[in-house]
Amino acid sequence: MGAIIAELVDTGEQRDALGRRRTPAERRVQLVQAFKRSGLTMASFAAREGVTYTTFSGWVQRLRRGGPVRRSPVRFA
Repeated sequence: MGAIIAELVDTGEQRDALGRRRTPAERRVQLVQAFKRSGLTMASFAAREGVTYTTFSGWVQRLRRGGPVRRSPVRFA
């Protein structure tokens, strides 16, 4: 049997502790603005850019509301 050779390719993407790709806030805003100009559906734009549809739709909704949702702190009686 032959040896199996694996090659690690570092693309420079930032990842969180669970291995999920992290997209900086500036890049998210750029993508949403490009989507609005594109005339594509959200699903086709997300697929073209390599972003999961549910993640991308969350970015669009959050920016439509005016930024990140801030919840009030929990208060106990």
